[in-house]
Formats: sequence, structure tokens, C-alpha cells
Amino acid sequence: MEIVIIILLIICVIWLAMKVGIASQDEAALANAWRVVLSDPNYKKRRPFEERKHTAEEQALTLGEAARETSQSRAARKSG
Repeated sequence: MEIVIIILLIICVIWLAMKVGIASQDEAALANAWRVVLSDPNYKKRRPFEERKHTAEEQALTLGEAARETSQSRAARKSG
């Protein structure tokens, strides 16, 4: 019984160490990405265009999903 408890304790320590390692890697990657973005000399000029592009992409996805739902409901009415 003691061996099982020791093994479970070791597994918990390894799991915790992996979680902390992954979190620090994510933070380092995010910090590196911001460093790249902010070091770009054209960032201030390009930012509004990028924001508009992302907004347009989101709207296109929303409209595409609505069109897909509409076409599926029409197909269901025709077959039903």
C-alpha cells in the first residue's frame, strides 16, 4: 500500500512540474511574439488594417454559417 502512495505522489510531482513548464513556455512564446510585433517599425500604420481584416473575417464566417444553416433548412423542407 505504501508503494502505491509513493508512486502516486511521484506521478503528482511530475504532473505538476510539467504543468509549470508548459505555462512558462506559453508565457515565453507570448512575450517573444509581442517583442516581434512591437519592434516592427510599421506596426502603428498596419494595426488598423489588421484589425479591420480580422473584423471582416469574423463577419464573413458568421454570414457563411448563417447561409449554411439556411441552405440546410431549405434542403430539409424540400426532402421532408
